[in-house]
Amino acid sequence: MSWYPQYPTTNDVITIVVNNDTSMTVASRLHWGVGSSSNWVLPNGVYYPEGTTIWSDNKAVESPFTQSGSAWLINLGPFNNPAQNVNNINFVLHYGSTWSNQGDWHIPVTQYVNVETPSETSLKFYPNPMNDYAVIEINDSENARFIVSLKDISGRSVKTDIFESNSKYILNRNNLKSGIYLLELTNEISKKTIIQKIVIQ
Repeated sequence: MSWYPQYPTTNDVITIVVNNDTSMTVASRLHWGVGSSSNWVLPNGVYYPEGTTIWSDNKAVESPFTQSGSAWLINLGPFNNPAQNVNNINFVLHYGSTWSNQGDWHIPVTQYVNVETPSETSLKFYPNPMNDYAVIEINDSENARFIVSLKDISGRSVKTDIFESNSKYILNRNNLKSGIYLLELTNEISKKTIIQKIVIQ
């Protein structure tokens, strides 16, 4: 079980990944709620992924996963809607007729506050899906440097580099296997991270 980013803010989309769990099927659901770990609260409908249903206790919802090989993924957030303030996500795996026996997981969500001079950072990655190579284009109004990490679906870093902003770089496939990867760009100064899901065919 893993999620990205590991320490999300209310402005982040959180990707939860269940990897190599033989109990997972198309009937499996993420059983989740917000509030404290001891007092689950029903998430507001503005945060429901497609296919979400409300659980019978009105304190949780169930949302479907997307399968990618041996991994199952789901995206939650961003949790920045004024309809409901979210500072914690609680969840457990519901396999359909059974439940995971590893207890509940909890993801703290910190309030996003921009205390710096506003800056704009954009990431372009193309083509996506890629075959032999792709172009990474980073544009940043502060000309910052970025730590670039390409991670496989289990969270293992397979490539790391440092890029200057306002430049283009070639990502060569080399020996990377087909599948879904996460491209993480972290501003060396502000530590703000941008995450792009990419597919290698």
